[in-house]
Amino acid sequence: MKPNYAISSVLLSFLQTIGATPLNTQQQQHKPNALWEFNIFQNKQCTGEMTTFSGNGSTVCRGAILNGGGLAYIPGGFAQPLCTVTLFQDDSCARNQTVGVFGDSDSEACRIPHTESSVGTEIRSYIVRC
Repeated sequence: MKPNYAISSVLLSFLQTIGATPLNTQQQQHKPNALWEFNIFQNKQCTGEMTTFSGNGSTVCRGAILNGGGLAYIPGGFAQPLCTVTLFQDDSCARNQTVGVFGDSDSEACRIPHTESSVGTEIRSYIVRC
């Protein structure tokens, strides 16, 4: 039996196209019933890999940040005006490790987390209070 080179060629071409097409994580949709939402990025320009966090009320400390930590964030939509998101540079939301705080009145612009002593630290956990 002779191999079918035409099918193999088409399949190989298709697989190369898939491998070359980057995933566009920017197309994640806003969750319609979420009271709060924000995005964390793996670089300081708020481009590329994005992780969206959203919810319907207050949370306990959450440390499930993609790849161990984020380098920038964009505050998202707030349906609940009294919610505040606090970002931390440790895994346990220690108050002295705060690197960002925002709520519904903040603009949806790219921000780099910072402390009083340093700029460019990682976001490793967050908590939301509503």
